[in-house]
Amino acid sequence: MLYRISAGGITVFLSDLIVDPEREEEAYLVSVAGHQAAVKGILANFLEYQTLTATVGRKTYQVSRASGSYVMKVRKMPSGSCYGTALPRIALAKNDGENGEKEFLILAGDVEDAKLRFFAILDGKTEIPLHPGWKDWLWNLFHERQWLTEMKTLAGRYAAYHASLKGDELLAQITKAIQTGVPEVVSCMKPGQAKGGE
Repeated sequence: MLYRISAGGITVFLSDLIVDPEREEEAYLVSVAGHQAAVKGILANFLEYQTLTATVGRKTYQVSRASGSYVMKVRKMPSGSCYGTALPRIALAKNDGENGEKEFLILAGDVEDAKLRFFAILDGKTEIPLHPGWKDWLWNLFHERQWLTEMKTLAGRYAAYHASLKGDELLAQITKAIQTGVPEVVSCMKPGQAKGGE
């Protein structure tokens, strides 16, 4: 099924649309396809906080970009059509966070892929030594502490998760898990235990 998105009299095909789960009018990712001028026009409207009208199935959504820094990528396809995406900088692997708080957005095809990406990004953003065998435990911890929020996918194939890194609190949780002998954390410390818990 083809979805459409429009603004200021311009309409293009909508490929991906990810929004805040509680405030559906705040979009985090928009991917569109169509003629080059139209694609650039829609993305420019989005980046300027203009409201876009997305038609997904029988539902219509009014969305504009969430706050923060965004990047836009546009690529011309062999067919002559154009494909473009606008996404927050926190979705880029090299992002170091804004306003002193470390945060990142994970885009993945499924939950297992999201967990792998989550661990890799988290490991690169903290000075706390993390063990690959803690991947599932850390994923669950971030969910429980509400440091990880699943975004809402209105269109497209991606699942998205917004994570906030609170270094001191994370260190306290890891320390507590080691002291209390949480199996998912201390099992990697046993002699002969292979990296990654294998």
